[in-house]
Amino acid sequence: MKASGLTDTGQFREKNQDSFSIDLKNKLFIVADGMGGHFGGEIASGTTVTEINNYWQKYYSGKKQPDYHIRKVIHKVNKQIFNQHKNMGTTLELLAVVKNKGWFGHIGDSRIYLLRQKILELITNDHTKVKELIDAGELDMESARHYPFQHAITRALGIEAATVPDVFSRVLEPEDIIIMCSDGLTGDMAKKIVSDEEITDIILSSDDLNCACEKLIEKANEAGGPDNITVVIVKIEEGDLS
Repeated sequence: MKASGLTDTGQFREKNQDSFSIDLKNKLFIVADGMGGHFGGEIASGTTVTEINNYWQKYYSGKKQPDYHIRKVIHKVNKQIFNQHKNMGTTLELLAVVKNKGWFGHIGDSRIYLLRQKILELITNDHTKVKELIDAGELDMESARHYPFQHAITRALGIEAATVPDVFSRVLEPEDIIIMCSDGLTGDMAKKIVSDEEITDIILSSDDLNCACEKLIEKANEAGGPDNITVVIVKIEEGDLS
């Protein structure tokens, strides 16, 4: 298994409130995009990454299914941020590779993509008001581009006393590439920053994963860099799925 990650403040933010981690030993990967207050987002995202890694190293043994641990640690971190860090929150993208499956935890508007056989698939669902309206048939794609509350997130860690993450698994194949990113890379319904086609082309044409991360962040900054940008790329190899 190979993995690389990179984060950048972007062109307009004073602080970088994103956090990420790569743990190849435990096959655990995290991206968190913080929000709230001058340093609030940085604290929320950093706490999330630290606490999930600590939990996984201490409690994950394979005796229970990964989804049990993903839900439990998300509940634990959400409660901690809500009780200790008022008016702070963070999105979360989590990947745990166990045997032949990727187990995912998702909350917020950061994203996870799967690149398989040169086809890029978005495998998470944005937890935003505009996406809910689209799914309910109350907005079409054109109207969504002009919706006034593009950044209204409906779910995040630390905002409410309880939250419900999306937890799911996918069977993985050798050569699969998983891209985890904050919305500083992809943008929203109103404005794309780096398109799906550009993401695919950059990854497939890059010499290695670190180069791909650098090029993706460079592309986002060329497109204006309106937000913090974080990318983690994981490539599955033959021996990783046993």
